[in-house]
Amino acid sequence: MKLQASFYILTFICLLNCKDQVRLNPNNGITISSEKKVTLIKDYYDSGVLKMKGQYSGNTKSGEWIHYFDNAKPYKIENYKDGLLDGVWNVFHLNGEKRMVGQHKDNKKIGAWKHYLNDGTLKYERHYSDKGNNGEWKSYYDSGEIASVETYLDGKAEGKWMDYYKNGQVYRAGEKVDNKDHGDWNVYDDNGKLLQTKTYHKGVLINTVRHFEQ
Repeated sequence: MKLQASFYILTFICLLNCKDQVRLNPNNGITISSEKKVTLIKDYYDSGVLKMKGQYSGNTKSGEWIHYFDNAKPYKIENYKDGLLDGVWNVFHLNGEKRMVGQHKDNKKIGAWKHYLNDGTLKYERHYSDKGNNGEWKSYYDSGEIASVETYLDGKAEGKWMDYYKNGQVYRAGEKVDNKDHGDWNVYDDNGKLLQTKTYHKGVLINTVRHFEQ
């Protein structure tokens, strides 16, 4: 009986001092689940403008963290779960336009990531899996035309790679296997005429042919 009374006294003290969450369990009676203390964090520039705000759950970062330029516009917005980057991640240009958009999962980049110039023009588009670079990576000229396409699989260069002139013609095309050039890599002029072919075997150049106009 004394043991049971001591348990209820201890439970009551914990409720007052630890801010624990108590719920009734119909099978086992009272159970206690501890809530981590949330601490809000803010930092300021010397001018008094807000520089950063975020929060800790216990001793680890959690939730949304926002960093600001000294003009009070957001510079970076990131999300944390249990101290690791997890969720939407945005970076902005000084003029407020988005600079980078992506997501993290367990501190790793995941899915599509896009990079923009300060006028909103798409510059890069990259994809990630939990093993690293994955799928097509595209780069663009500042004026918006496609500049290159690279292909990855589970963190390695794998598949077709192509570079383009601004007029859309292919400049260079080939294939990668296990991070190495493999097979024929062709180079063209800006009218589409084949100029040169280099042949590789797992990264080793074995032949070069220059194609001359007849």
